[in-house]
Amino acid sequence: MGENIINYVKEIEEQRERFEYEIDGVVLKVDDFRLRDVLGYTSHHPKWSIAYKFESLRAVSKVIDIVVQVGRSGKITPVANIEKVLIAGAFISSASLHNQDYIDSIGLNVKDVVAISRRGDVIPAVELVVEKLSVGNFKIPNYCPSCEKSLIKEGAHLFCVNIHCPLKIMGHIKYFCSKKCMNIVGLSEKTIEFLFNMNFISSEIDLYTFDFDRLIGFKGFNFKRVNKLKRSIEESKNRPFKKLLLAMGIKDLGINTILLLINNNLNSFDAISLLCQDNKNALVKLLDIKGIGERIAFNIIRAFNDKIILDKFNFFQELGFKMQEDSMNCVVDSSFLFGKKFCITGSFDEYSRHVLIDKITKKGAIFSSSVSRYLDFLLVGKSPGLKLKKANNLGIKILSLFDIKNLVNLDD
Repeated sequence: MGENIINYVKEIEEQRERFEYEIDGVVLKVDDFRLRDVLGYTSHHPKWSIAYKFESLRAVSKVIDIVVQVGRSGKITPVANIEKVLIAGAFISSASLHNQDYIDSIGLNVKDVVAISRRGDVIPAVELVVEKLSVGNFKIPNYCPSCEKSLIKEGAHLFCVNIHCPLKIMGHIKYFCSKKCMNIVGLSEKTIEFLFNMNFISSEIDLYTFDFDRLIGFKGFNFKRVNKLKRSIEESKNRPFKKLLLAMGIKDLGINTILLLINNNLNSFDAISLLCQDNKNALVKLLDIKGIGERIAFNIIRAFNDKIILDKFNFFQELGFKMQEDSMNCVVDSSFLFGKKFCITGSFDEYSRHVLIDKITKKGAIFSSSVSRYLDFLLVGKSPGLKLKKANNLGIKILSLFDIKNLVNLDD
C-alpha cells in the first residue's frame, strides 16, 4: 500500500507540467468513511488526510548580468538578471542572490548557466550553477551604487548608512505612499521615480508642497490624472495616526509593535516624543510592554530623538494630519492572544490571510512570517505546508480556525 501511494505521488508530480492548471502538491485521503470516523481529528486537521508538497519546479537559464540594489533601509541586495524562462506559469527574468555569502556558496558569476526555481511556486531563486562559464565568483562592490559611499557589514549583509543616499530616499518615499502606509492611490513606483529624477520631490514632505499642475503636458499626465493625484494626496491627510507612524519607516517598528504602543497609552506623537526625551525612563517603560524587546526599544528612542524625523512629524502636524490614535479602534484582548507571536499556514475558505492577520493582531498578537522556537502558536488551514511539520517538531501550539473563532469575532 505504502509503495503504491509513493508511486502515485511520483506519477502526479511527473505530470504536473501537463495539467491545464497549476498544482504544488497532492492531498492524500482515506477513502473509507467508516475508517475516517475511527481515525478522527486533531485540533487542527483530520487524521485521515495529509498534504504532500512537491519540490519547486526548476528551469535552466543563463545569467546575463548581476546588479546591486539598495533598499530603503540601505540594505544591499545583489540580483541576477537572467535569460527569460517560464517556470510554473510565470516568466522569470531576475532572481535575488541575497548576499555575498550566498553567491560564494554556489560559486556564481555573470555568464554562468544556472538552475532557477520559484520557491513555494512564488519566489524566484537561483538554486545552483549547472555549468560554470566564468572565472571566479561575483563580488559585491564595497561602495554604494547610488551614492558611492563605503558600505558597512552587519551580519551577512552590506548596508549603505548615508542618510542622503538617493536610492534610500526614493525607497522611503515609495514606502510612505504604499498601500500599507498612507495609501496614496496613483503614486506608483514609476511615478515616484519620475518625480524624484526630475527633482520635483526629494522627500515625503514635498508631496504636500509640490504644485502637481506643473505635470500637465508631460507624457502620461493629463488634467484628469493630475486632479486624481491631488485628490489622493489630500485624502491621505485623514489616515489614522498608526498609518503615519508606520509610514515614517522607523527601523523594526511594524504595525504589531505600533498597536502595542497604542494600547499602552503611547497612542500619540506627543506621548511618544515626550517619553523619549528621557532615554533611560523611555527604555524602562518600553521594555515593560510585553512584545517589545531591547532592539526595538532603542530604535524607537533613537527615532524620536532624530531631528529629521521630528521635523517631518511637526510638518505633518501643521498640515492637520491625525497625530493621535483612538485606542478604542485598536482594542487589545488581555487574555490569550495579547503579546503572543503567531504564524499562519494553509488556506481558509471563509477568510483571506490578510483579514485573519488583521483581526488577530488587533487583539494584541504579533504576526511572524516564519516558524521559530519563539512562536506561541501556529494557525493551520487546509493543505498546510512545511511550517506545520516544523511547528510540531518544536512543540508549538497548533490552532485551527475554529479555535481562533472562539477568541476573535472574525465577522465584526
